[in-house]
Amino acid sequence: MVIKSGPLKGLSAPGIVYTLLMTLVVVWVVRAVGQFYSSFWLSLLRGAIGALILLVAYTLAGNIRVRWISQRTLKYLLVPVFAPLGIFVGYILTMPSGDRCCGSFFQNSGLISGWARMSVGAVLVTSIAVFLAISRERDRDAEDIKLKFSLERERLERQSVAARMEAMRSRMEPHFLFNTLANIQQLVQHQSPHASQVLSSLIAYLRAAIVEDRNGLAMLAQEFDRAKHYLAIMQMRMPDRLKFEIKLPSELDQQVVPTFAVLTLVESAVAHGIDPTEHGGTIYVSAAAAAADTDTDTDMVSINVLDTGAAFSTQPDEGFGLRNLRERLALVCEGRATLSLQTTPDGTLARVTVVRMSAEDAARKFTPHRDAPDTKSAD
Repeated sequence: MVIKSGPLKGLSAPGIVYTLLMTLVVVWVVRAVGQFYSSFWLSLLRGAIGALILLVAYTLAGNIRVRWISQRTLKYLLVPVFAPLGIFVGYILTMPSGDRCCGSFFQNSGLISGWARMSVGAVLVTSIAVFLAISRERDRDAEDIKLKFSLERERLERQSVAARMEAMRSRMEPHFLFNTLANIQQLVQHQSPHASQVLSSLIAYLRAAIVEDRNGLAMLAQEFDRAKHYLAIMQMRMPDRLKFEIKLPSELDQQVVPTFAVLTLVESAVAHGIDPTEHGGTIYVSAAAAAADTDTDTDMVSINVLDTGAAFSTQPDEGFGLRNLRERLALVCEGRATLSLQTTPDGTLARVTVVRMSAEDAARKFTPHRDAPDTKSAD
């Protein structure tokens, strides 16, 4: 049982029991080294009354703020004051009813001698107990402060990551949007009969692009939807040279990746694989579960974009889009993600491998802690 509010907050039944046991030791030691005219049990009662008064005063000192003195100093000062005072009250309360007054007490040298010896013993023992209790409080406060700073540092790190991802995302959106608008402009200038269909696909693409989590992450279902609308627009622009297939297993719909990750690979495939060739090619977009990370035994997911067009003539990771994607993958997956480009018999394969992470996992990871724990500050 612990009192959780009010001026006696923190006073507990175990604390009272500990205080009474300490009183028993003090009384036994004091009576062993000096002569008392009262019984052991009467001395124990007087000591218990004094100890309980000191315990209440100690608890009050822990809940009262005084500007000109710290709580710990106040607790130290309470011992030489309230230990003798509490035992004095115990002596007065246990005197016979007819003699229960300060005058009778000070006229009895035996009572004064017993009170003085018990007070000295109580001050010595309680001073040690208070020192140990305050030392434990210091250690506990130091751990609380350390935890508070750790949580604050983690919160700032998450905010920094979120800010960097937001800055990258703000640079990516115009990159894709302007490329798409440039394609639309070409169709309009050439009075293409597919202009209306392109505009419809553009609207669908923009709707898919706007519906996103503002922390810079998106689910694969959203990413594949964006890629589908983007490829539909590009196919209308070059219907004889571009074909595409998109396959996403349903169990990977909720997999989280950086926003525009799939679209970055798709746009790179169009720009470097399909657009430079006369015969064009096909773009295959797919995702699948990958082998677990050997170091951490973490499940992985691979996102594959294969184009059958021209091979890359230069290193594609030197461009803005793929370089930006590498940085965002490093932020989201903390170094446990890869982006690789390789030539295969079927064409050029761009593959991103990321940690298996659901939308719920990402929300817990990238949402900063708003509230720090209720910790006490050290005096």
